[in-house]
Amino acid sequence: MNAPDCGWGVYVPGAFSPDNDGKNDVLRPVVLGSVKKYVFTVFDRWGTIIYQTNQTDQGWDGMYKNQPANIGAYVWMCEYELKGDEPKIIRGAATLLR
Repeated sequence: MNAPDCGWGVYVPGAFSPDNDGKNDVLRPVVLGSVKKYVFTVFDRWGTIIYQTNQTDQGWDGMYKNQPANIGAYVWMCEYELKGDEPKIIRGAATLLR
């Protein structure tokens, strides 16, 4: 599903490359709609929270404890509520590439 196709909801890319080239440097959900509630969390493979925000304009830059995170898959969870809709929780995975 592409963000422009759905018109409403939250879309999270499946990969990102935090290499400072200005393209896909941050893992951040695309939010389509008016947000009432929002929390985006990224976990490592052991279930440790390595990033969390409640700001829709912020995302994970691939750093953890001031060090570049390892290449690979990371699990994310997004809890959100859009105006006029019920609260939702979506989960998925994204690959960090360098």
